[in-house]
Amino acid sequence: MDYSWTISPTLVYNGRIGIDRADAPGITNYPDLTQAGFPSYLINNGLARMPTMSFANTYSNLYDQCCVDTNFTHLLLTYSSGLTWVKGAHSLKFGGEQRIFWNNFWQPDNPTGLFTFGQDVTNEVAGNGEVTQGDSFASLLLGWGTDGQLRIKPPVADKSKETAFYVQDDWKVNSKLTINVGLRYQWSTPYTERFDRSTFADFSTPAGVTVPGVGPIKGITLYPVDGRRTLPIDRNNFAPRLGLAYSWDTKTVIRAGAGMYYGANMQTNFQYTGPPYSKNAVSYFTKDNYQTQYATLSNPFPAGLPAPKGISTAPLQCGDSRTTAI
Repeated sequence: MDYSWTISPTLVYNGRIGIDRADAPGITNYPDLTQAGFPSYLINNGLARMPTMSFANTYSNLYDQCCVDTNFTHLLLTYSSGLTWVKGAHSLKFGGEQRIFWNNFWQPDNPTGLFTFGQDVTNEVAGNGEVTQGDSFASLLLGWGTDGQLRIKPPVADKSKETAFYVQDDWKVNSKLTINVGLRYQWSTPYTERFDRSTFADFSTPAGVTVPGVGPIKGITLYPVDGRRTLPIDRNNFAPRLGLAYSWDTKTVIRAGAGMYYGANMQTNFQYTGPPYSKNAVSYFTKDNYQTQYATLSNPFPAGLPAPKGISTAPLQCGDSRTTAI
């Protein structure tokens, strides 16, 4: 939406606002895992679809999962205001703009489990490595896999901002020469995650660990604290501009220009949480090389399925940074 207001014959105001929204829901419609005998604790973030049945050879996988349930919604709000003031030989333009970006994203990979079935389980002697015996689909029918995993990865809700102000003077020196002089000042506000589930690596701070023959090790994990920022804001982005146009004759115009430009900050959003807020749980179908079965498809994680540790792991991640303001 654009609004213009002629305040006077030499002063004009212009304001703009724009909204861009995109929605992409997940597309799969797989059967409910509880109806096939799997435990309800496999339901991850409300997703109750069948786990993936992966075969080590011969057969195609059943209910492949990675990325097919991706869903996101992003919203980009932009607004700007500017004034144009004509004063004698000068045409002055000044104003500002801001862009706010919200990104809600979830891309689960194996969110309700991936269980692999190899032929080794149904060999004449289970686990002997013989490749001419056994059948991976037969292993599935027995409910005895070779390994399994479940990826716990929560969605993210990011927000970031880009802000800029500018001033420019188009100076008509004479009938042949026009000079453009301008300055733009801008900064990027690094993204925040609504639930503070982000982390940032700092490779300059001592980790409190010394390795013999190497010496002190640097590197810690920073967690969001004051303001929930994960990176400092760069406040020195001044971008001068200079240009000219010279009318050589009635058929030739010479133009030249130079300026300094800053691109958008790469930290406008990140589509995944920090490592402490996700987890890859492993399922063990046997602990004694197939002599006895430990996990089953009706209970693939007999020892339980603990949640990600989150910020409680901070002291273990090369230094406790929970009180570090960044």
